[in-house]
Formats: sequence, structure tokens, C-alpha cells
Amino acid sequence: TSDSLNLRQTLSYLLWLGQQPEHTLRSISSRLRFKSDLKKLLVATSKLNQALPKLVGASPSTVVRECDKAPRLAIYGAYLINTDEELRQPLWHYIDQWSAVEPHTTGEDLRNIGLRPSPAYGRILTTLRDAWLDGKIKSVEEERALLAKLVAEA
Repeated sequence: TSDSLNLRQTLSYLLWLGQQPEHTLRSISSRLRFKSDLKKLLVATSKLNQALPKLVGASPSTVVRECDKAPRLAIYGAYLINTDEELRQPLWHYIDQWSAVEPHTTGEDLRNIGLRPSPAYGRILTTLRDAWLDGKIKSVEEERALLAKLVAEA
């Protein structure tokens, strides 16, 4: 559609402007009258680009929490902007492996064991995902043991 962003043009803007600080991007976006979708992608790319040095050597769960905030196109933009392989590595691992990691336990499972729907669901599922990502659990049995502990604390 005419309202959707042209991919080539969008990537060009991400590569050209994605390293700019957020306040600069907002100013440029206003002056050039960028559509809100493009503004959001530019800001997300900039934020991720700024966070990358802290993600080098960080735990997988830390990388996932940061990358989960960004649209895939912003992640790709940040990957292309950075030619330093060390900075690219967390993004590659996120896209290639870590973004697909999920606990075996679901919200339905939590409801079935009698836990009432609450913010605890999100905390429990995030803790389980982080444990898988960071290698603290390696089997469904270990997940169940951690789940029992988390439910007792909830």
C-alpha cells in the first residue's frame, strides 16, 4: 500500500540515521516529516545501537530483554550499522537462537495448577525463560522444579 514503508528506503534511513541520538532523530524526523512508523523504527534502532556495547558479554537473558523491545527491522538495522563483529554477535545470537527460546510452561498451565491470573504469571514465565536462556535449567524436570519454587513464592 502507499502508506506502508518502502523497505529499501526505510533501511537506507536506518543505516544513515540509526546511530544518531534520540533527540537528534526526533528533530530530524519532525523537519523531514517522517511518518510515525519510520520515526519509531529510527528511535528503536538508535536505542538498540546505544545499548550494544553493554550487551557484549552480557547474559543471553539480558540480550533478549533488550532486543525484545525492538522491532525486527530495527535489530537488522543495528546489525548492519555495526561492522564490529563483537557488537554484532549479541544481535546475531538473538535472531538465530535466543528469540525462539520459551519455557514449556504456559499461562494455561499456571491457571491449571490453581494460580490466579495476575502479574505473577509474567514474572514466573519470564524467570523460566531466563533460566533456559542462561543455562540454569536444561530439562523439563528442572523447569518443573523451578516452577514449583516460583509458585510457592507467588
